[in-house]
Amino acid sequence: MDSLAKVCLPKAYGVLGFRNGQVWNYAILAKYMWAISVKHDLLWVKWINTIYLKGSDFWSYRLPPDTSWYWRKLCKLRGKFSWEDIKAASLSGKFQSYILYNSTLSQQQVGYYKEVWCRLSLPKHRFLLWQVFNAQLLTCDNLLRFRVPLESLLCPVCGSFDESHSHLFFDCTLSK
Repeated sequence: MDSLAKVCLPKAYGVLGFRNGQVWNYAILAKYMWAISVKHDLLWVKWINTIYLKGSDFWSYRLPPDTSWYWRKLCKLRGKFSWEDIKAASLSGKFQSYILYNSTLSQQQVGYYKEVWCRLSLPKHRFLLWQVFNAQLLTCDNLLRFRVPLESLLCPVCGSFDESHSHLFFDCTLSK
């Protein structure tokens, strides 16, 4: 998993929960596509239907070269989402951008996210537990990957084996 994917997925996927700005922006702009497609009772939608669409369907509309940059940008979004994606993101007549955003993700959810991101624990404990589940703690083996010079690689608890994530949590005498 690359560094962007480790940050830009929901917490249910085992990562930090920030959104990918570009994909999130597309999902928000899709709300305009939804409003035009369902012919929402708004003045700007009526204006778009009168000036640009002229009674035709938004999804089959052919874009002429002399249109405004914003309308061109909105029409180009048709290549990113289908009408079925847009319909699936509208619940009870209201468009939900987060549903469309989450539908673009192709990762598997993890089972431990509720324990890690529990609201009853402190934020620093949540982050530390997230690091434990993802083997990201700064143990000796991880520090060596960053070329940090160390005096000893031995576990500070038992002193018998090299300190690593698996040793610290599963094999060390203190963790047994």
